[in-house]
Amino acid sequence: MFPNLREFLTSADLNRKELFCITDINVKELAENLYRYFPPPEDPRKGNLWISNPFEADIHSCNHNSCEKECLIKLCCDTTLLSE
Repeated sequence: MFPNLREFLTSADLNRKELFCITDINVKELAENLYRYFPPPEDPRKGNLWISNPFEADIHSCNHNSCEKECLIKLCCDTTLLSE
């Protein structure tokens, strides 16, 4: 897979364990830097879990204004919709 690396490892007098440890550290640092520049996207479900089950919605965790929250409260309390 990596013929140059294999050739280098066999020809050079290296401590493979030490080399792999250094490589592991460098890869972890690279990942940390990538996350700093390209953070993982925020979970799109955050603030929108009310869509899964509006009858068990946590009104305070929704990303809505007060009018929309009031409508969601009415929806949560509508027993006619719940029975369907």
